[in-house]
Amino acid sequence: GQRDLNPRPSAPKADALPSCAMPRLVFSLLTLFCLVCYIKKDDKQIISFETNTGDIFLLDKDHPINVNINPKTGEPKPYVLVRSNLEGIISRNIYYKLIELAKTKKVAGEQILVLKSDNQDFEIGRLGP
Repeated sequence: GQRDLNPRPSAPKADALPSCAMPRLVFSLLTLFCLVCYIKKDDKQIISFETNTGDIFLLDKDHPINVNINPKTGEPKPYVLVRSNLEGIISRNIYYKLIELAKTKKVAGEQILVLKSDNQDFEIGRLGP
């Protein structure tokens, strides 16, 4: 077997944690490299992704997009849920392709970019009033 060249301290034992400690939901990140497929059939648009590890999935209610905006720079950081506790970072070039597929929608006086996939709407950006 191979030896771990980067030893890490062992995790604390379950009974060593204080009783008030709550388990946290921790997300791991992958980088998504390519948009695999864009299909439009009978006014239904379906978008699928492939990760650098070969996971293929549809953009749907189980795999939603979440776009965080950096408050200092205003730069978007788009993520998509790949599977339980695993989010993928959508690369900039793929995010721009998604923007090209999105439609604008006015909500509360503000223009937002909405991406439709599998009859679900996903907000991927805001254009302002």
